[in-house]
Amino acid sequence: MTSCEMNNSKYHGLRKLSSDELIERAKSQNWPDVNRVTYVMNNDTISIDSVQKLNYHEIAFDDYIDSNGDVVLAKIRPITEDDKIVRKKMNHVSKENNLDGQLRTIDIFSESLGQKRHITTYIPSNIETRKIIYLTDGSIVDDIAREIHPLIMCDEIQPVRLIGIHSDYEYRSQEYIRNEKTIRRFENHLKFFTEEVPNAIEEDNSLTSRYLIGFSNGADYCNFLGANKPKWANKILALSGVAYFPSTIINDTNVKYPIFHIYSGTHEELEYKNLQLKQRLSELGAEVFYEEFIGGHDYKMWKEIILQFIIEEFRK
Repeated sequence: MTSCEMNNSKYHGLRKLSSDELIERAKSQNWPDVNRVTYVMNNDTISIDSVQKLNYHEIAFDDYIDSNGDVVLAKIRPITEDDKIVRKKMNHVSKENNLDGQLRTIDIFSESLGQKRHITTYIPSNIETRKIIYLTDGSIVDDIAREIHPLIMCDEIQPVRLIGIHSDYEYRSQEYIRNEKTIRRFENHLKFFTEEVPNAIEEDNSLTSRYLIGFSNGADYCNFLGANKPKWANKILALSGVAYFPSTIINDTNVKYPIFHIYSGTHEELEYKNLQLKQRLSELGAEVFYEEFIGGHDYKMWKEIILQFIIEEFRK
């Protein structure tokens, strides 16, 4: 097969979105699911991690949809002046639909990390609440906020704030998984996450009721914080943790641990390790709930569980 034929086969049955369609999708916040998109650059498939390392201001994406209207392939190429105009329009209509200013992304400079980091927040306007959910992946706050906002406005669930801390794609595992080889990066991020962000966001730390939610390496980070900084959060929701399964946790009978809700998928082969973690935490006096969901390492399942958790936890 020639290179031309190989290139055409990647796009068979797909349709490229027009500029107008891209703008309309931005207006309705209909963004691609990055876990389902195949990224192609110079006729070669590249990983999402490699995409994240590219200079966003120098590249553009041609999005291709399947028969269901889902973006399944994105061709990466050099940006043009026309692309810049379309991107500006997309950003404009997207900002207009930000829940009346209650949903926004800000930058916080971290003294510990020596850099600015993105924080996406959802704060219900004109509603007082001390309940805050911290999420280890700030990119999902937009998704979750749009689901719970109508419920809060209709007085079906208690108001709650969402604070999403964006992970660094290059150093994600180093910041979320404690490893002796990269311990300094981990500890610097730990100080940023547990001290710098709350000090910048919370009005009174002593009155705040904190919840912590994460998936994959983010779940590992949640479990680590719950076990090693037990006073930091009241409840932990850890989905599909893959690396933090300590054989021992320091035993201190005077510690009051948060409540843990631990999930893993039936296709992930994580049941044994998660049950070991549950047993160890239970021995230390923590209240731990373990459940399995049918599926694998899948954001769609994680999103369903996160929404269910929030609705049940804050239902009026």
